[in-house]
Amino acid sequence: MKKLFKYIGYTFGGLITLFILLFVFVYTASTIQINKQYDIKPSALKIPSDSSTIKNGERLYVLRGCTYCHGIDLSGKTIMSDPLLGVIAGPNLTKGKGGLSADYSDEDYVRAIRHGVGRSGKGLMYMSAEEFYYFNDKDLSAIIAYIKTIPPVNNVAQTNVAGPLMRLLFLMDKAPIIAAKVLDHNAPRPEDVKEDTTVAYGHYMSISCADCHGNGLAGGEVPAAPPGTPLAPNITFDKKSGLGNWSKKDFANAMRAGIRPNGKTIDPFMPWQNFSRMTDVELNAMWVYLRSLPQKSFGELLTKSEQPVQ
Repeated sequence: MKKLFKYIGYTFGGLITLFILLFVFVYTASTIQINKQYDIKPSALKIPSDSSTIKNGERLYVLRGCTYCHGIDLSGKTIMSDPLLGVIAGPNLTKGKGGLSADYSDEDYVRAIRHGVGRSGKGLMYMSAEEFYYFNDKDLSAIIAYIKTIPPVNNVAQTNVAGPLMRLLFLMDKAPIIAAKVLDHNAPRPEDVKEDTTVAYGHYMSISCADCHGNGLAGGEVPAAPPGTPLAPNITFDKKSGLGNWSKKDFANAMRAGIRPNGKTIDPFMPWQNFSRMTDVELNAMWVYLRSLPQKSFGELLTKSEQPVQ
C-alpha cells in the first residue's frame, strides 16, 4: 500500500511539474510575441475637416463596429473579463484623462487602425486591423476626421490582459490577440470601389462579416468569442440552412430592425443596430454580393479557388 501511495505521489508530482513547465512555456512564448516590435511607416493620408466628411465618419464609426470596443462616446469600455481568457477592453480614443495624448498624429491613427500597431511599435491587443486594413482611404479618412472632433471624455479604461487559456490559443493561432502578427503589412492597398449596387462594392461592405460567419459566410463557431456566444448563422443562399428563402425585404428588415422573417429578434451579438446605419446603396450591394456567393451548408468553408480577391 505504501508503494502505491508513493507511486501516486510521484505521478501527481510529475503532473504538477509538467503543468508548471507548460504554463511557463506558454507565458514566456506568448509574451515574446505580444511584445514584438513592428517598424511600420504608414502611407500618408490626408484627413479632411469638412462637416460632410465628419458626419459620414460618425456613421462609419458606428456602422463598422467601432462602438463595440470603444463605446458610442469613444471613451472605451470592457467587453470581457474572465479568469482564463483575460480582459478585453477598448481604450479611450478621446483626448480626456486616460485617452490619447494631445500630440497623437494622423500617422499614429493610420498605424493603429490600418496596421494594429501603437506608437511604441508594439502590436495593439485585440485591434481588428486585419479587417480595417482593407478600408479604403476615403472611409478611413472620414473615421479619423470624426474621431478628432470628439470632445475629451475622462475615463481610464481597463488594460487588456491575455489570460492563460487565451495565450495558449494565441500560440496555436486560434485567438487573434495581435492582428499585427498575422497581417501582411506590405500587401498592396485594395483599389477604391465605386459606391454602387455591385458585387464588388458588396464584397467591400461585407469584409467584416467573415470574422464571425467564416470565410465562406456559412456560419459556425465564432473564433475567440466570449463564453455563451451563439453560433454565427449561415448567410449564404443555401435553402436548407442559409438565406435561400429570404426576400430582399426580409434581408433589409433583419439588417435594419434585427427581425428575422419568422418574427423572432436576432441575438444582440449580431450588431444589426450598427448595420442599420447602412445606406440603401450599401445594403443593396451587400445583398447582391451575398447572392453571388457559392451556396454552402452550415459551417462549410470556401475552397481555395472560391476565395474572393480582396
